[in-house]
Amino acid sequence: MRFIRTMRFTRNSLTGHPSISYSQWAAGVAAVVTVVTAAMLPSASAQTSADGYYAVTYIDVATTAVGQGVELIKKFRDASRRET
Repeated sequence: MRFIRTMRFTRNSLTGHPSISYSQWAAGVAAVVTVVTAAMLPSASAQTSADGYYAVTYIDVATTAVGQGVELIKKFRDASRRET
């Protein structure tokens, strides 16, 4: 059985060097820009404040139970302060 391989030829540019396609060039430029941008960004830092730690919580309360919801949140706040 005979296997036929297709060969891909690159056309030489006017300078005699093999040329690359536009998509290869664009992918290379995008990779360089990504690496340079990532190197310039500041890294994330942990909280260093001595005042405490803050967290955001969303609680959904029915309009007819707002008073009970406020009381439950206050109880939770007080209980969590006693834990530390």
